[in-house]
Amino acid sequence: NYDGIANNQDVLSIGLAFGETGPTRSFNFPTWVGVPGTDWTNSFASGVNHKHADCDGNGSINGDDTLAISINYNNIHPINFGGPSNSPLDPPLYFEIPQDTIYPNQTVAVDIYYGDMSIQATDFYGMALTVNYDQNNVVPGSVSIDFSDSWLGGPTETVSLYKDVGNGAVDLGIARNDQMDVSGYGKVATMYFVIEDNIDGLLPLDPVPLNLIFSNVTIISAQEQELPFVSTPYVLTIDPNSTSVHTVHPEEFALFPNPVLNQLIIEDTKGQLTHLSIHNVLGQEILTQRFISTTFEHKINTASLPSGQYLLVLHTKEGIATKKFIKSK
Repeated sequence: NYDGIANNQDVLSIGLAFGETGPTRSFNFPTWVGVPGTDWTNSFASGVNHKHADCDGNGSINGDDTLAISINYNNIHPINFGGPSNSPLDPPLYFEIPQDTIYPNQTVAVDIYYGDMSIQATDFYGMALTVNYDQNNVVPGSVSIDFSDSWLGGPTETVSLYKDVGNGAVDLGIARNDQMDVSGYGKVATMYFVIEDNIDGLLPLDPVPLNLIFSNVTIISAQEQELPFVSTPYVLTIDPNSTSVHTVHPEEFALFPNPVLNQLIIEDTKGQLTHLSIHNVLGQEILTQRFISTTFEHKINTASLPSGQYLLVLHTKEGIATKKFIKSK
């Protein structure tokens, strides 16, 4: 979106110009380097040419452009813009969860909603924001975002991205890809995470708050107008003296070969896997992959991974399981 930083906000521009084609740029993708590019036919309402939404420079704006954002995430160059003010009468942006009390080892699913029955959202096309959370009480690498049943549109109608940027923050972005607004209200995405089993060293009987806060929010229409919203923080209570039954047993998944060279096969005995992420020994997310249809075997290309040990985080609608594997030389 030419705002000077590669992040989740760029998903909105990809969605607005989705499907357009134009002149390619010649450079060594995904190197973070400025390259002159011929202007495309169309521009955004801000005056920025649509060529900037072609993040990988291949002459086509589509879901593959989110890879360039992910690889160069938070890289900057010196440009920036501002946004609108909000009031209590604007559509609410809020968290929704069935229970306010959660437990150690529990996989928590928190829905993110925009609009409600009394104050509905109008001309909604895309959203980018950050969710800040208390990282000391959340298992590292367990945070993920699921957009599959968003009221904004299904997987074929939207383009989306999320990135756990560390320090208790996850960025996310979703936009439609047909240049058509929707109006109403409902769930935009679901955030999943696992509660630590050792809750910040507190004594038994002490409840522990877990804060969830929105920041860096941008909501747009297909006409590129920024839409209003009002949000408030959400506080969950962790009960350190109870244990959760919301677990997925790692034995429900099998990995082979392990060690692996070029292709890792995951056997899913129940066909329950929705998406996965791979993390290195430093906890950095290396790869994510989402599965739309139910299958009992998944093949992951590991050829480009450096040799070493990795953590595989397996996400289902019932919870999260983790397994380790080794990439051989």
